[in-house]
Amino acid sequence: MQLVISECKTEGLFINETINFMVSDYESLKNINTKEDIIKWLIYNDKMFSAFILSKEKLDAIYSYVTGDIQLDELKKQLCGISNYTFIMLLNRINSYYKKRKALINQKITDIVIICNKQNLLKVLSMNLTGKNITLESNNITFKDFYNLLTGIDLKKYDDLGIKINIKESSKSMTLSRLYSIVLIVKSLADKINNMNLSNLEKIIYVYDIVKERIYKENPDDLDNARDIDSVLLGENIVCVGYARLINVLSSFLNINSVMLISKKEKHAINLIYIKDEKYNIVGFLTFDAT
Repeated sequence: MQLVISECKTEGLFINETINFMVSDYESLKNINTKEDIIKWLIYNDKMFSAFILSKEKLDAIYSYVTGDIQLDELKKQLCGISNYTFIMLLNRINSYYKKRKALINQKITDIVIICNKQNLLKVLSMNLTGKNITLESNNITFKDFYNLLTGIDLKKYDDLGIKINIKESSKSMTLSRLYSIVLIVKSLADKINNMNLSNLEKIIYVYDIVKERIYKENPDDLDNARDIDSVLLGENIVCVGYARLINVLSSFLNINSVMLISKKEKHAINLIYIKDEKYNIVGFLTFDAT
């Protein structure tokens, strides 16, 4: 079963096909190492328990009851000093929510996905990430963001922990150091373009000319090979999605906004690019199809 951890305003543990653990701030997860720690975190951050101003000792007792370390009679003793009505409310919460989630979370977790963005990526990396099959997922971190955030950080230690990342312009997960090496290749080419004293329109036309020189070639044995940004940059296979991704990653380092448009009907991908160019007095959206 997959465990998905995300940062959002609604906190809790929701289980269907996957285990979804949502917290308001990743900073609070630094000391979580096991599935049992997740249950403990939820108990200590439970708004109902907080409303009753339960002491640490009482919260510890609730956790021990949920894990089966103490029985109901001992829980009653530990929660002495509260009214019977309050105790019934707490017990209903414990049995209906925590007992059920404790049983469900005991299922084998095959992999962990942590949803991140450019605002919290460094926060995620500061968590105590251990164990294999951990993937960081983000749909808003560009190549340029990745470079700016992770330059100067020892990425090999995350590789050694088995942590991978899948960001906006990549269709598959890879180690952080491999992605960083791909980003450096793109940045090197973009730096050359930036040093040519071109206007924004001239820059994107130059990028288009470079990319369209690539010869369209599929890999029938691995269709994603011609779409993945690392394979496109380092190999010879490239199809429409590969062309569009290559334009996107170069545009990000050129401070030009570009998005990939995919038509499922046409089975084709192109770029929609916003251009503001003072030299040619152009402001608007242009579409590019380098295929």
